[in-house]
Order: sequence, then structure tokens, then C-alpha cells
Amino acid sequence: MLWFANKNSLAVFALATDSRPTEKTPLHYAPFFNIYEDGRVCMGTVTIDIKNSASVEEFIQAWESYFFNSYFSHLLGSHSPIKGNCVNVWKDLIGTDKPFPKKVLKGNNKTLKNLL
Repeated sequence: MLWFANKNSLAVFALATDSRPTEKTPLHYAPFFNIYEDGRVCMGTVTIDIKNSASVEEFIQAWESYFFNSYFSHLLGSHSPIKGNCVNVWKDLIGTDKPFPKKVLKGNNKTLKNLL
């Protein structure tokens, strides 16, 4: 998973390999609910409060907390972030040691360079 954040917003993307990304690494849609097609996360009712004085570690921890402790309630529009049913993929993984099936990831025609 690749995170792209500033003080006010978060975008997330999936990576199809475990290798360190380069500027040419293809990005995929993140396989979660509440993600717009451009990767931005709909934070719903989450109050984002990142202090100007936050260290890099505090910044990262804040976004992780906002993301993973928010409610993933719905797909946005008609956009499905994966090939197949997002709910079923996650249900099949709950309580298992199975890795996420990368074959269901959908490319979004972006690379890391497009974000930088």
C-alpha cells in the first residue's frame, strides 16, 4: 500500500509487488471502501487535526489512525476498486493467514512519478 498525504488529505494506492517502488512503479486502486477513483480517501465524519508541529512519525501515526479507525461504509459512485466483489474478497481473508490476492487489483494508469 502506498500512502500520499498532506496535512489536509490522504490518498492511498495499491502496489502489485512487495518491491520498493520507483518512479516507474505502476499504481493500482486501493482495495478499500470510501476511496475515490483518483485515490483520495473520503474521511466521512473523521475530524482531521494534524498539528503544524507534528513530527514525521506523528504525522504518519495520525493518518494511519484516521484511516484504520474510520468507518469503511460504501463504494463511491459506480467505481469498484478491484476485479470482483470487494466485500467477498475481504470476507474470504478474515481470520486467515492468506495474503491479499494481487490478481484482483485494478491498474489506474498512474505511476509513482505522477504523484510527485
